[in-house]
Amino acid sequence: MALGSNTLSKTKYLWLYGEENIPEHRQEEFIALKETTLKTVRAWSTKETLRGLWS
Repeated sequence: MALGSNTLSKTKYLWLYGEENIPEHRQEEFIALKETTLKTVRAWSTKETLRGLWS
């Protein structure tokens, strides 16, 4: 991603959701973001994988 890219603009709270709780009106946007190679996607994926440790 280029410096100054707006790819993650207005997605702050989207990354805090669990995959099953992502609002329906933002599903397509989130799917498109997950297909990128951003470090944010990798961190979110790790968070989702480790959620099972807390239960």
